[in-house]
Amino acid sequence: MATRAFPGPGFVLAVGAGGTGTVYTAIPGVQDIKALPLSTDIHDITNQSSTGGYEEVIPTIQRSGETSFPMIFDPADATQDDLTGLQYLRNNKILSNFRLTVTTPNTGATFGKKLNFTGYVVGFDITAPVNGVMTADTKIKVTGQPTWA
Repeated sequence: MATRAFPGPGFVLAVGAGGTGTVYTAIPGVQDIKALPLSTDIHDITNQSSTGGYEEVIPTIQRSGETSFPMIFDPADATQDDLTGLQYLRNNKILSNFRLTVTTPNTGATFGKKLNFTGYVVGFDITAPVNGVMTADTKIKVTGQPTWA
């Protein structure tokens, strides 16, 4: 069986407005995306009767982590600005919908898989270098269960 891989570039991260029937708008300039570092908390239940004195654990809370990405910053772009964009969402602590679209290798066409999640923009660090372009390192704290559609 051939290995299937999904090389970049071409993945699309979009922000959504509304509840049911959410309309998503692609965020331009997004570079490398670290999406959903999922983990599970473990609670130690080791006790005096644990066999052989070995630790015993049980899984508890499912953690959704933070999605993070650098992007080429355009202060006039409506998905990035402080009037309606990511900065606005962070400044006003607004829970928002996000979608990461996976594209078909080497074509850019939609593969048909989309990762949907909700979260709060918790970081928006702008860098304006002497030699380079303006960027913004962005962090979204995911809340709730992400879903593939």
